[in-house]
Amino acid sequence: MASVAPTPEPGGARHYLPLGLDLTGWECLVVGGGRVGARKAATLASAGARVTLVSPELGPAAAQAARNGAFRWRRARYAADHLDGIRLVVAATDNAALNLQIGQEASARGLLFCIASSGRSSSVIFPAIHRRDGLTVAVHSDGRRCARSRSLRDRIAQVLDARPAPPVPALFRAPAEEGAEAPCPHSAAPEAEYPPFLLVTCRRRETYALRENPAESSAEMPRPDQVGPAVFHHLVRVAVGLDSPLRGEADVAEQLREALVRQRRRLSPGLSGLVAAALRAQAAVRLASGLGADRSWAAAVVTRLELRLGGLRGCRVALLGCGRLNAAVADRLAAGGAEAIPFSHRAEIPWCASRGWRVLPWRRLREGARGVSAAVLGGRLTPAEADDLVFALPPSAPVLDLADVNAALRPRCAAYEGLESFADGPPIPSEAARLAAAERAAFAETLRWVAGAGPVAGLPPALRVGARRSALSMAQVAEMRGFLAALQPETAVEFVALDAPGDRDKATPLPAVTAEDFFTRDIDEAVRSGVVDAGLHSAKDLPRQFGEDLVVAAQTPSFAPWECLVTRGGGGLDTLPPGARIGTSSVRRAQRLRELRPDLVPTDIRGNVPDRIRRLDEGAYDGLILAAAGLLRLRLEGRIAQVFSPQEFPPEPAQGALALVVRRDRADLLEGLAPLDLGRARP
Repeated sequence: MASVAPTPEPGGARHYLPLGLDLTGWECLVVGGGRVGARKAATLASAGARVTLVSPELGPAAAQAARNGAFRWRRARYAADHLDGIRLVVAATDNAALNLQIGQEASARGLLFCIASSGRSSSVIFPAIHRRDGLTVAVHSDGRRCARSRSLRDRIAQVLDARPAPPVPALFRAPAEEGAEAPCPHSAAPEAEYPPFLLVTCRRRETYALRENPAESSAEMPRPDQVGPAVFHHLVRVAVGLDSPLRGEADVAEQLREALVRQRRRLSPGLSGLVAAALRAQAAVRLASGLGADRSWAAAVVTRLELRLGGLRGCRVALLGCGRLNAAVADRLAAGGAEAIPFSHRAEIPWCASRGWRVLPWRRLREGARGVSAAVLGGRLTPAEADDLVFALPPSAPVLDLADVNAALRPRCAAYEGLESFADGPPIPSEAARLAAAERAAFAETLRWVAGAGPVAGLPPALRVGARRSALSMAQVAEMRGFLAALQPETAVEFVALDAPGDRDKATPLPAVTAEDFFTRDIDEAVRSGVVDAGLHSAKDLPRQFGEDLVVAAQTPSFAPWECLVTRGGGGLDTLPPGARIGTSSVRRAQRLRELRPDLVPTDIRGNVPDRIRRLDEGAYDGLILAAAGLLRLRLEGRIAQVFSPQEFPPEPAQGALALVVRRDRADLLEGLAPLDLGRARP
C-alpha cells in the first residue's frame, strides 16, 4: 500500500478533509499511557475500534480506563513490530522525537497515524466533537490550534443545548457605604435581579457580582475595578490572608465562609459557587504553602502583649468590645495565665456567659479598668470613653487598637499600637518562603479555576519557550511550566536554552551597560525568528521599549517583592562591622545601602546567584544584597540573613515577576496566555 502521509502545500500548510469513518473492528494502536493517550484510546474505543495501548506505565486516567475494559494494555516500550496488523496508530508519548519516529514508521507501512504532540505532522487528526439529538458537530483547525477548536465546539454546543453563555465575573471595590450590612437572606431578589455578594471585615468593604457586561454601571453597582480571572485571584488572596496587614492570617477565611452562609439563599448559583470555589482554593493554598491555620490575629495580639508585658501570668487585660476577635484573645490570655476583663455595650455576651465571665458596661470603664496591665480595643471609643481609659491605665500600659479607629489615643498613650504595627515589619526568611509559596499557589489555583470554566483557546499542544541557561532561569522555567500545566494540562512545554549578552560579558560593571536588552537580546531574536514561540524573562530585565514586532503577552504577579541580605554568618545589617564590603551590581541598591549604613562599602559584583554566594563564602565580600525571589526560587532561603521591608529597601519595579514575550502577530498565543496576565482583565 502506498504511503498516506499528507502532502504539504507551499509554506508548509496542510488542509485535512473532514470525514466520518466507521472504525468498528479496526485494530488501533495508541502509544503512551498519559492523559492524552488515555483520551485518544477512549475516543477510538467509543467508535467501535479494538484498541491496544502500549506503555511501560499507565497514568491514573489510563489505568482506570484499562480496568474498565476500554482497551488492552501492553506493558512494554514501543517497538516497530507493535505496528503489525494495525490500521491506525496514535503516538501520544511525552517524547516528541519518539512520536515523530512512530509516525514515520507508520507512514512507511501505509498506515493512518496521528502524532499528538504535532498535529500538523499527522495523516489523521482528531476533531473536537459534540453530539446531540443525532447530530454530530466536528471542529478542527488542521492540527494548528486544538484548544481554539475545543473552545469553538463548546460555543456551538451552547447553541445546540440552548445553554446561555456564562456571565463574566466582575469585582466591584468598596461600593458599600460605611455601616452597610448584607441584606437579610429572606428578602431574596427576583431570579433576574440577583444582588451582589457583600464582604465586610474590619478593613475591607467589597461587593462581588456576575454580570454579562461588566462595563455597565449603576448607582447600586458602580464600574468594576477588576474582571475575569483577576476577581478570583483577588478573592483567593483575601481568603488566604495575603491581602491582610497580618499576612497569611486565617481569620478572614472564616469571615468569608460565614458571609457566604448568611447570603447564600439570595445569591445566584454562579456567584455562590464562585465564593465557594475561592474558599476551596484557599484551603489548597494553605496546604501547598505550609501556612498554618494557627496564624491568627488573636495569636499575634497575645504574643505582642506577652512581649510588652514580659509574660502573661498574673496580668489583667481589658478587652473593649466583645466581638469574635476579642473572644479568641480572651481564650489565649486565659491559657497563658492572664485575666481578661471584657467590656461591652451589650449586657449579655454568649461567649462570656459560657465561660462564667462577667461583662462590664463601657460606662464603668474608668473604675473597671483601673489597675489593668494592658488594653485591647475592638471598637471605636467616644471622647469620654477615651478619657476614662487614659485615666484608668498606667502610663506605660500597652494599648493595642485592633479596630484601627482610635488614632487620637496615640499621643495620649505611650505604648499605643495600631494595626500598622503588625503590617510594617518585614517577614523572617522562613515566613517569606511560605508567603511566596502561598502567592504562587494562589496564582496556580486561579489558573485552574480558569481552566475549569472551559477550554483555554490559543495554546498549542507544544510550546517552545526560550530562556537563559542559569540555575535561576531553570527554576523560572519550572515555575512557568507549572502555571501552564494548571491552565492547559495538555500543552507540553519545551525549554530551549539560550544566552544573552549579559551571560557572555561578565566583566563590564552593570552600571556601565547602556543596552537595555543586555539580558534579553538573544532570546527576543529567537522569538522573532520563530526558533521559539515565547521568551521567558525576569520582568525587571525587560527593555522599556520593544520593536513593533514583539509584545509582552503575560506578566505574572510578583510573588516575593523583597530585597534581602546574605552574610556568611547569618547576621543582619546591624551586625556588620564598619567598612564591610557589600556586593551589589545595582546603583539603586548601593545608594539605599549608603543611606541605611553610611559606614559600609558597596562593591560591584557580577555573576549568577550561586556564583555570588560562592564568592561571599570565599571572603571576597562580607555581605550581598539580592532579590529574595531568586533565592527562594533556588530554595536558598536558608542563606537569607535578613529580609527588608519595601519601606526599608524599595525593590525594583516588577521584581520577582516573570514575563512571556511573543511575536505581535501570534494572535493565538496572545489569546492563550492572557489568563497569565491578570492585569489584562482590567476594563
